[in-house]
Amino acid sequence: MFISYPSCGSLFHKIRKRRQLTIHNVQGRLHKTSISYFENKKSEIRVSNLMEILRTCLVSAESGRIVENRLRSLSCQIIQAIFLERNLR
Repeated sequence: MFISYPSCGSLFHKIRKRRQLTIHNVQGRLHKTSISYFENKKSEIRVSNLMEILRTCLVSAESGRIVENRLRSLSCQIIQAIFLERNLR
């Protein structure tokens, strides 16, 4: 499943920059170009890949579990919203 909401990439870019992280810092197993294209609205991103770069960007040692639970909840909400949107067409 892919995420294609237009503001999602730019929001991630703002979060990453606010935390003074480079694409290299958050890329994990993804290619830097994939993240750059996502941030600049040139491509979509898989939910699993978004979760991976968000986890890298947001997790600190003491808040890891809390963020992980929030990411799971958010991913469920995103999937439900996409499912509902597709069924309403």
